[in-house]
Amino acid sequence: MNTEHDRDHDCNETLEFEAPRSANDTQLQDDFDDLVTRASDGDGRAVGAIAIALGPSLLAEARTVLKELDGEAADVLQDFLLFLLERKSPFNRANGRALEWMRRMVRTIAHQRRREARRERMLADDDDDD
Repeated sequence: MNTEHDRDHDCNETLEFEAPRSANDTQLQDDFDDLVTRASDGDGRAVGAIAIALGPSLLAEARTVLKELDGEAADVLQDFLLFLLERKSPFNRANGRALEWMRRMVRTIAHQRRREARRERMLADDDDDD
């Protein structure tokens, strides 16, 4: 039978929890590169993990490029995620780390979107002149 002393002792114990840790930053980057490799191979779960974890920062990256067209940023992010799912943009570690590759891809898509919008405005201006 537990005595009052045993109960007090049990209640005052400190539980320690240690989160699993990767060996170092390089290991974390390698693990993330693996995730992005799977995503660029069409792995929907990997794409979902990237969307959840990095969606906001990739969206901000797109907004920075789009400037006054920042309402298009969600479409840019969606295009990038679709490119991953459809295996249109394979990630190659030889070209650098995954995070920088993803930022570069989002910026490229955003620049493309800006050029298209500029071209459409010019066409609309030409139509107005006629």
